[in-house]
Amino acid sequence: MRLLPLIALALLAASPALAAVPAGATLPESAAVREGEAIYIAYFWKARPGREADYDTYIKNIAMPIDADARRAGAFEELRSYVPEKPNGEWTHLRVFRLKNQAQYDAFTAAMDAAGKRIWPDGEKRPKADDLRDLVRREVWKSFP
Repeated sequence: MRLLPLIALALLAASPALAAVPAGATLPESAAVREGEAIYIAYFWKARPGREADYDTYIKNIAMPIDADARRAGAFEELRSYVPEKPNGEWTHLRVFRLKNQAQYDAFTAAMDAAGKRIWPDGEKRPKADDLRDLVRREVWKSFP
């Protein structure tokens, strides 16, 4: 039993940590990403009261096809979505995009917009989630050595 805390500590020390970088269009030169170093963009969303199921449906039926198209087109490398165990917290949905480098980060927003237009070419018919959720915050992370 005494080994359990030591094993847990060793696993934590061996796992890659993420350092938060203030949100912005470009990472500052002092925080320049090494060639091939991943960048993570985290979107913390809060579904509006009573709209949680509607927002879940929006993600599954609207956002996920756009995300899949954007990934195939090279907008990002990987996407992970999370919901907290406590439903009434600061946020209800966390979506973390992993990008392979600064160039992919710089092109991310335009690439996601282009994917949305490919999947839903008619802008007037393109579903929106504005009435389903609010952005709590957007964070940009880089790997910590």
